[in-house]
Amino acid sequence: MAVARRSSLLCFFLIFSGIGNLLWMLRDFTSTSTVTVRSGEESTPLSRDSAVSYEPWDLAAQLNKIEDMLEIILEDGGESEKTPENAPVCKGNEWVYSPETHLFKEWGKDLPVRQKRKACARFLTYGYNAYLSDRLPLDRDVPDNRPPGCSTKKYPSQLPALSVVLIFYNEAVSILLRAVTSAVRNTPHHLLNEVILVDDCSTFGDLQEQFRARIAALDRKYPEVSIRIVRHATQRGLSTSRVTGIRAASGPVVAVMDAHVEFPVGWAEPILARIQEDRRVVVSTVFDNTHYDTLEVHGYPSQAQTFTWQLWCTYMTPPLEWLTNKDVTAPIRSPIVMGCMAASKSYLEEIGFLDEGMQVYGGENVELGLRVWQCGGSVEVLPCSRLAHIERHFKPYAPDLSSHMRRNALRVAEIWMDEYKRNVYMAWNVPMNESGIDIGDISERVALRKRLNCKSFAWYLENVLPSLPRHDDIVQYGVMTNNKKVGMCIDKGNPISQRPILYQCHGYTPQLAMRTSDNRIMIGLNVDLVSPGAVCLGVSTSGVQPAFVDCQLTGQEASSSLLHFENGELRFQKGEKCLEVKEPAKTSYSLELVLVPCSEQKWDLAYFHKS
Repeated sequence: MAVARRSSLLCFFLIFSGIGNLLWMLRDFTSTSTVTVRSGEESTPLSRDSAVSYEPWDLAAQLNKIEDMLEIILEDGGESEKTPENAPVCKGNEWVYSPETHLFKEWGKDLPVRQKRKACARFLTYGYNAYLSDRLPLDRDVPDNRPPGCSTKKYPSQLPALSVVLIFYNEAVSILLRAVTSAVRNTPHHLLNEVILVDDCSTFGDLQEQFRARIAALDRKYPEVSIRIVRHATQRGLSTSRVTGIRAASGPVVAVMDAHVEFPVGWAEPILARIQEDRRVVVSTVFDNTHYDTLEVHGYPSQAQTFTWQLWCTYMTPPLEWLTNKDVTAPIRSPIVMGCMAASKSYLEEIGFLDEGMQVYGGENVELGLRVWQCGGSVEVLPCSRLAHIERHFKPYAPDLSSHMRRNALRVAEIWMDEYKRNVYMAWNVPMNESGIDIGDISERVALRKRLNCKSFAWYLENVLPSLPRHDDIVQYGVMTNNKKVGMCIDKGNPISQRPILYQCHGYTPQLAMRTSDNRIMIGLNVDLVSPGAVCLGVSTSGVQPAFVDCQLTGQEASSSLLHFENGELRFQKGEKCLEVKEPAKTSYSLELVLVPCSEQKWDLAYFHKS
């Protein structure tokens, strides 16, 4: 009986597989449209003979459903496929933390094991639930999360035309097709000139000829909008990809977006109206969150966009004048633009597009925001323009972005931040001189800044981002080492104990030491925070053990609690005692930091940035 059952299931599977293969082959024999596909610097027409008239997303969805049904049947009938309930569904790369736990936390708990394996494998490939995406309609409705009043706003009848640019590298095909479909469906066609997909040399097979055919089908389906691909012959990074798309655009306004997005209704009109009012403003949408696992879209509040001293992007509360104005539809003045943005193409060309010297990912949006503000423009977030954006659980194409981000951050600092570049070097714990990090040739961008007659970074801090801490009182930074124990650094240790420890040097934030102008030593300060709350090396209330104390102490409290860095020693109470390293007892392997009479042990703090 079991053999017969499995034989019938196999026949069932072969029949549907044959039908599926036949349906897929039919696409090569139908043609009604022409689309231009770009490769490198040249455009090559896709002839009507090779164009596609079927709608591949509908066919793909049906085949996915058939495949799911077959797998469920096989799962029920095949004892060899059953696994214990607590068995791991899949094994991911070392840098992914329990991917099956993250992916199935809110979705897919009841999927058969075979499908869970497939879903998890695609999750590890893309950093989001591509398995679910493949099974969702491409034309699904995106929630309208605009604030009250946006839907009734009136915009000029005559607005400039828009080019939408989508940047991608090894994205899931269904994600790309859904982005294009939503852009075309939810942008008035008399305003939408084109949709351009910029492929930064993707390597996945389903993004090559088959994907070109699918884009041809979309171009045929929406003849009033040009839909095309521009391909890089070599991988050139996010910044250059955005420049490629801007240069290829024919519309007077260009919206440059990540490709893992969906466009809700009403997203375009606020952008076009604002840029028509002021061609020197660069605008951003508000990003709603498409959850990486469920692909449900949740609204985010309207916020300004800013950055840390490492140049990572983050959000901030809108300016006080916007809050007191109580108009939730009004533009929000923003220190930077966070990646996805729109602007006048001629204005972007005038100010030098984006910096193509940036590599891979990171910092390019901060650089653009600084340049716009310092060179006479402005940046705004438009609450009435929304974008549903997938926040990946991780970036599979670059599991560790820190090395690229550090390099790009230092490049931005050298071009735009004047003397405040010290804070970027300090945040990354890198020496300002001879860092060994190649930031590329910056002469052209420095010349651009001079030609545009741009303002100083001090002006930017004063007028655009006064909340960013300046750290003017810090004169030295790095890691604090002792001459008796090479390779060991003072470390913040367990925050509960409030006691400094000696630990093997790694140079990350818990070991970042800073000397103030009055010779206090901060340990483990997050340089993106203001000084209150920072801790300095000092002594416990008993006066016999080293401890962390409030750096803001003054007068008698300071003299009785703080250690001071003088002549290479960490001294307490006018030199009576010093912080020194004690050799471990025979029963212990750990070194101790102790307060003892000074014995000429010397401490070194790695980098000076000013005298």
